Amino acid sequence: MKKHLILAGLFISCTIGIHAQNTAIQRASSLGKGLNATNWLSHIHNPNGFSYQKYTEQDFAQIAQLGFDHIRLPIGLHYWTSHSSPYRTDTTILQYVDTALIWARKYHLKIILDYHNYIESLWQDTLVKHTDRLCAIWKTMAQRYATQNHDSVFFELYNEPGEVDKVGWTYAARRMIDTIRQYDPDRTIIVWLHQSDPVDPATFNDSNLIYTFHYYFPPEFTHQGSTWQSGGVRHTINIPFPYNPANMPPIDPGDIGTPHEAEYYAYPQTGRTDAVLNLLNQAGTFAQSYHVPLYCGEYGATVYAPVDSRIFWTDLVSKKLDSMNISRAHWGWRTGFFRLFNCAHCADMDSIYADSAAYSILCALQVDSCSSTGLNVQNLVSGNFIHIFPNPVHNNLSIEISGNQQIDHLWLINAMGITVFQLSALTPGSIQLDLSLYPAGVYFIKINHKEKIMQKAFLKL
Repeated sequence: MKKHLILAGLFISCTIGIHAQNTAIQRASSLGKGLNATNWLSHIHNPNGFSYQKYTEQDFAQIAQLGFDHIRLPIGLHYWTSHSSPYRTDTTILQYVDTALIWARKYHLKIILDYHNYIESLWQDTLVKHTDRLCAIWKTMAQRYATQNHDSVFFELYNEPGEVDKVGWTYAARRMIDTIRQYDPDRTIIVWLHQSDPVDPATFNDSNLIYTFHYYFPPEFTHQGSTWQSGGVRHTINIPFPYNPANMPPIDPGDIGTPHEAEYYAYPQTGRTDAVLNLLNQAGTFAQSYHVPLYCGEYGATVYAPVDSRIFWTDLVSKKLDSMNISRAHWGWRTGFFRLFNCAHCADMDSIYADSAAYSILCALQVDSCSSTGLNVQNLVSGNFIHIFPNPVHNNLSIEISGNQQIDHLWLINAMGITVFQLSALTPGSIQLDLSLYPAGVYFIKINHKEKIMQKAFLKL
């Protein structure tokens, strides 16, 4: 996910396309809006590790309830497979995959089984041997899951094979595809586009494929605060999007002399909405030129970005992908740098909805659970002069307006989007709302301040 800026230099030069079967196109479109089940089966080899996050059936239920259509399941199969022929995969990890498939089916979620490498990459000098091992892994997967619903379960060959050139990746991908086809001929397979030098779909001679890319542009915004990239820690945080010189923080001394320094000073150009959209247009050109379906398997921004900027960028990219009929999966669920929610654990729906920033990001992802509020995501900004407490609340809710701000209108809205209470012309001070007669559930305080709409969520117990 985070090693490369994907699609940063994609250049399309093809003139002859191939016609994918309607099956692959329809299945790609059916994926819709998804989430990556981050830090679970990719890290379960070390359950005491810092990054590991345990998942339960409740996670799948919540993801479905929020309105997502599919889960991309990163699996660290390389941790569980021997390094010498015949390359046997420990069934322990496969039993976890079995469970994930049961949960996905129960909650009507499509699922992508993603071979997700963190410590191993495809290298030119070990390509043949490594591909032998990969083929053995996919033979095991294809044999075990051949009877799974072909409209709901997808195989993704390899996450970001960035250390080999296009020729090397094409060789490895063709061998893996051929292996899967021996045991599961009707499975739709997701294949990496290969960074800045895209593969030619004609070389695979297989029309039941979806081509995938990841989108994290510009990296100085999406990856601020990250620690794992080749250039080292990105120390400069609170970078806004779009670029705004008035809010741009000075470069952190830790970034001076690193590759991040050049990216920082290029941000007035890269941090523009047209730059983000133009780069995505190149993905659309690839799909149109070759007549193949595309899938954006990862995109997102870290929690070190300003919340309103994170919302704006996520909304912009989500809508652009939707306009091009490209299904997508946000990178991050409950934990990690790209987590969807600010709450520490978000163990239940009440915790999730109590996080107003997280709910705004859900709106930016265009999921159904947000559409009933009627909020315009691009007008959601942080109302730091408005404080709501306690949250959750039993009976009496306090709304405190600080400074010299005057609120034009305030609405209390329930989870169905219905206004249950409203006030006008509010002056600084504290307002007490008696909620004892209202049913339990999620509510929103929506305010109109200087022609901007702001909202905060709270939970009534």
